[in-house]
This record gives sequence, structure tokens and C-alpha cells, in this order.
Amino acid sequence: MNNPQTPSKKSLATLLKFGMTGVCSTLIHILVATTLISGFDKSTPIANGTAFIIATSFSYGVNTLWSFSNQISSRNALRFIIVSLVGLTLTILISLFADSLNLHYMIGIAMVVITVPIYTFLAHSLWTYR
Repeated sequence: MNNPQTPSKKSLATLLKFGMTGVCSTLIHILVATTLISGFDKSTPIANGTAFIIATSFSYGVNTLWSFSNQISSRNALRFIIVSLVGLTLTILISLFADSLNLHYMIGIAMVVITVPIYTFLAHSLWTYR
């Protein structure tokens, strides 16, 4: 007999998978950026831009297939990219806001780390994979 998961258990499992994928994506970003900067003498913007594309591509594949148990499609890929770009914009705006208040840069980073993952999880749950 099948034991279907309750929505709350399924949501928690999705959230945990999403979090693990986010940690892996962040590590990929750091690895790619530092390798390009220190190993190939690339500029910081080029290295971070390249790392963002690679980490976001990894995140899309893993989140689609594993975290949200969905299929890869042009529809959810486009939505994923939109959510990711809005997340990037939020990151920049939050950082500018923190700077405008002359807050320590670590407070700005903390604001980003708290806000952006919550936004992206909710956006993917409510829009990307619906």
C-alpha cells in the first residue's frame, strides 16, 4: 500500500533538497570564479559572470529533476532564468541599500543570504514549477 506524503512533509523535503542544491551551486560558483581568476588571470566580472551561468545551469537541472521532481522544459527553464535574474537584481539592490546606510558589508551579505533564497524558493514553488 502506498503511503502518500502529506503536503507539509513533501514541502519540507523540497525545501531541504533546494537548500542542498543551493549550497552546491554556491560552491560551484566559488570554485569556477576562483579558478578563472587565479588560474587563468580572468577579470573578476568575467569570472563571476561565467561562474553565475555555470552555477545557475547546475541549479536549474538539479532543482528541476530532484528538488521539485519536474521535467526539463523550455517553459520552466525560462521561468527559472527569470526568477534567477530577479534574485540577482534583489542581491544588487539589497547590497546598494546596505551601502547607502553605511552598514558593514557583512550585514549586507547577511541580508542577501536571508532574503534571496526565501524569494527564490517561493517563486520556484509558486510559479516556475506550477
